[in-house]
Amino acid sequence: MFQKARDNSIPMDTIERADLAGAVLVVFTLRTPGGLLESTRAIVSSMIASKVPVAIFVSPSGARAASAGFILTIAADVAAMSPGTHIGAAHPVEGGGAKMDEITSKKATEDSAAYTRTLATHRHRNVELAAQAVTESRAFTEGEAAAAVPPLVDVVAQDVPDLLRQLDGRTITRFDGTTVVLKTRDAHIIPLE
Repeated sequence: MFQKARDNSIPMDTIERADLAGAVLVVFTLRTPGGLLESTRAIVSSMIASKVPVAIFVSPSGARAASAGFILTIAADVAAMSPGTHIGAAHPVEGGGAKMDEITSKKATEDSAAYTRTLATHRHRNVELAAQAVTESRAFTEGEAAAAVPPLVDVVAQDVPDLLRQLDGRTITRFDGTTVVLKTRDAHIIPLE
């Protein structure tokens, strides 16, 4: 299944639909400046609970997954980016851009950093860089994210067909530690808006 995410309910509806259909993989094409942390946590919980592996694909070229989008990317079973994209800059801000007082800002930053470290640890991604995206607002190009040791993302792909070619036969580790071999060759793609 292939999904272009636009609002908070779409990912959860798509994941439920994919689970019921026995899909091999859900691919969310993501481009976002960010969003609300509570909505992000709900989406991440759905991704983790999904029977079907979930890929976040930051695409097309020129797109970004900043702030909450970075957290979604780190949380996915497969994190992928197109050439010319970037992720990161996940320092929490008050809704509407208002300035937080120092104590609230520190608490929000530490909470978000711990959440991101937990996700990165379970996904075997670069914990230090993931935390820096929150605490220092660091951002990473697709090349930087893929070249980090360990990497922040698994794949750099031109488009969804290229992503599926690269993922075919790849063993991924789910959040609970179980492994799955992806069989995406000649996959029937169902695009959803």
